[in-house]
Amino acid sequence: MSSIVYQRRVWGICEPAVGVIFSKSCTVCQVVFAWLGAASGARGDLPPIHIVFAAHGYEVGTPLGIFDLATPADALAFAQFVPSLQAHCRAIANASSIDVVNSRPPFSWRSDLVIRESTSGWMDRMRKWKQDVHV
Repeated sequence: MSSIVYQRRVWGICEPAVGVIFSKSCTVCQVVFAWLGAASGARGDLPPIHIVFAAHGYEVGTPLGIFDLATPADALAFAQFVPSLQAHCRAIANASSIDVVNSRPPFSWRSDLVIRESTSGWMDRMRKWKQDVHV
């Protein structure tokens, strides 16, 4: 979800991301929402990510996006939820264009695309990375 909301920021899309977690061991699934918070303004800091879903322990059938697809009522509710995202998906499709991406300042968030500042050895780069990591 983190990757999705940061990539959407690159594209200029402000809509929240919607995901579904499917259980590996049963027929229950859960809806998850994620969005970016306001940027802190500090140089190089990424905006915080907000992810929301029902806390552990909530029962299936509660209005918190938990569905047991083996029960007809929950399966129907989930089947009605998915098409209700049509306007959300349309807004995302309409907002995404290469013109939007090109008009925005660069936003680097992927660690595998970090531009190396020098041609130093891998140990020096690892030491630099370790200094920059915030725990």
